[in-house]
Amino acid sequence: MLVENAGYAHAKVDGKVDADPSRATATVRYTVEPGVRCAFGKITIAGKFPASLEAAVHARLRFAEGDRYSVSAIEETQAELYGLGRFSTVHIGPDGHDRRDHRDGTEDETAAVIDIAVELAEANRHELHGGGGLGYEPLTYEARLRGGGSLVPARLPLMTLAADARVALTIPHDFDQTKIEPKVRGLVSLQYLDLLWPRLRGEVEAGADYQSVEAYIWTGEHARLGLGAPLGVRWLQLRVGWLLEHLTFSKNPNSPLDLACSMGSETPAKALGLCGTPLRGAYQVSLVADIRDNPIEPRQGVYLDLRVTKGTRFAGGELTYLQLTPELRGYVSLGGTVIAARARVGAIFGDVLPTDRYFSGGSVGQRGFSERQLAPNVLNCVHSGPSAPIGGAGLIETGVELRRQLGTLWALPVGANVFLDGGDVQCTPEDLDVRQLSWAVGAGGWAKLVGDFKLRIDLGYRLNSTELYPRSTDPHAFANIAFHIGVGEVY
Repeated sequence: MLVENAGYAHAKVDGKVDADPSRATATVRYTVEPGVRCAFGKITIAGKFPASLEAAVHARLRFAEGDRYSVSAIEETQAELYGLGRFSTVHIGPDGHDRRDHRDGTEDETAAVIDIAVELAEANRHELHGGGGLGYEPLTYEARLRGGGSLVPARLPLMTLAADARVALTIPHDFDQTKIEPKVRGLVSLQYLDLLWPRLRGEVEAGADYQSVEAYIWTGEHARLGLGAPLGVRWLQLRVGWLLEHLTFSKNPNSPLDLACSMGSETPAKALGLCGTPLRGAYQVSLVADIRDNPIEPRQGVYLDLRVTKGTRFAGGELTYLQLTPELRGYVSLGGTVIAARARVGAIFGDVLPTDRYFSGGSVGQRGFSERQLAPNVLNCVHSGPSAPIGGAGLIETGVELRRQLGTLWALPVGANVFLDGGDVQCTPEDLDVRQLSWAVGAGGWAKLVGDFKLRIDLGYRLNSTELYPRSTDPHAFANIAFHIGVGEVY
């Protein structure tokens, strides 16, 4: 690879190993005959696809005629063209035989010119997708369905129209129909690639929600405008947007929380922002640096995600707040064992919208707690009213996990993981204390059923008590153990 990236496409490399068993050492010697240095020649783009895509293809070429030959440039171009999302097949390789370029008419200045053919096959412009899943938590089951589709118009191949619908049911273990909590979300969106210049994405989204949670029910409609683009390199992405959302809150019949909004006193509902129909207008910025070897099952690399939301009346809303949620993940592979670590912090300053509050616990949170159960309740935050989890404005999540494949079972890859999770959610960011995290240790197993589809089972055991989240004193052996079934990696 080093020789090819230096421009020598036809180098001859011979290797020899000298072993010394008495010293347990081995010496490897390479002999390189580089041959003639090569340069990129004529670039031909072939395939059946709309002519309006050709400019987008040229903008993603990482080499030009006359550049020094480089395999890395070819591989980066292939990744860029696949990332465009418009081609099912991308093949880049030499087009015929090398040509000689006598720059000054002397043999010493002779270079091989390699013509390149870029062969493309257009992907299907229509897509339908669907799926579902089942979840298990110590207190509830959850069933999820999702379906939707997308369309790329033939005359506007850089545009994507999409629709998506999601339905989830949280079901108590006793199957009491009156306590089933439904969640419904519908979205329609339009995305345009290379909006004003190459790699600039424009997005328009509209959606509606019906969400039933522990303390209340909320419905809402929202519209979002966004722009996204890489910052010089493909792995660093910036996205900015504007959000306008209208919300309505009502009482969950299963909740003990009284949503009375009388003017005579500061009721729990008023203190939590559940009264009225707030209009939220906010500007959003997201910066993502993804240097992982594989986003689905990473083994090496770093992932950084910084999200900032600023609610302001200048964005058309009624609330003023600042929300910061940075997250950092790191991965190292040692002898077949992957060591993964993460740290995530969240803070909301100013008006706290109930739907923005943080929760932890569950199969992708602090696994010593069941879903959304690592969160303050009414008694903690407003000091009145019955207990009901309502989330907090401050969050810390951290953890480290060791993952290893153990072998195969009926031709299916199987493995195990051990983990240590820490977390805390408080009513305000000022209440957070890294010395007072709730910790859980655990282990789990996993199997890859189809392709990269990984089914995971984890058991988390709570190690300590904190003032807000004491351990159970129930002598039952499983009182402080949470059992989770999930899909894919936790992080």
